[in-house]
Amino acid sequence: MPFRVEGAAAGQMPRKLAFEVSYDEGRTWQRAAVVGGTHLSLRHPDKAGSVSLRAALTDARGNTLVQTIERVYLTTE
Repeated sequence: MPFRVEGAAAGQMPRKLAFEVSYDEGRTWQRAAVVGGTHLSLRHPDKAGSVSLRAALTDARGNTLVQTIERVYLTTE
């Protein structure tokens, strides 16, 4: 899944950028691997459901942002 950093942090090298994914409506979260600095590698469960994403960014000055998007898309069996 592609991603990009926008807004005030765009074009800067964040000190920390991490992603998590949830396949159970946000009850549990697991780390999502970044591939090539532009995509997330996600492994969907076999069961149909929804995918939620969370991004955590810390810039060079220590400012932080955590953004959660619930039900980004649905999966099928």
